[in-house]
Amino acid sequence: MKANVLTESSPTLSDTGKLVLRLGIAAVFLVHGLDDLRTGLATIAEMQGEAGIPLNEVSGRFVPIWLAFGSLLFIAGALTRVVAAGYVFIMGGAWIFVHASNGFYVENGGYEFVLILAAASVAVLLLGPGRFSVDHVIVQRLDRSSQAGIPVGQRSGV
Repeated sequence: MKANVLTESSPTLSDTGKLVLRLGIAAVFLVHGLDDLRTGLATIAEMQGEAGIPLNEVSGRFVPIWLAFGSLLFIAGALTRVVAAGYVFIMGGAWIFVHASNGFYVENGGYEFVLILAAASVAVLLLGPGRFSVDHVIVQRLDRSSQAGIPVGQRSGV
């Protein structure tokens, strides 16, 4: 049976799409994280406190580090779902505490940009990193090593 090109894609196309999604998200968060690190963690914590973000002394240090270093993990596809969950949490806080009261449009300080970053991060959280990732390589190696002691006829996928 032939796959419908309008509703299905090959594993290679799907994995390439996941890679492109990861790289795009990582680029945005990496630039923001590095900018915050250059600004200084104490200054970011102070700015977050002024914005009404609770536990700003913690979040002002956590968020820039998560964005910067998490992005490097995201690019590699390492701990991808953990990093994506952190991004969703951070964007949820940005939405609630900073952008929601400004409406939708980003030019008014609204949540438009935060929404798309959160949605893209949820997509990666649900879909996983794809084949072009460190996570995939690790899982493949663990699977091979766990099946090493199983007779060939009883291995999954054989």
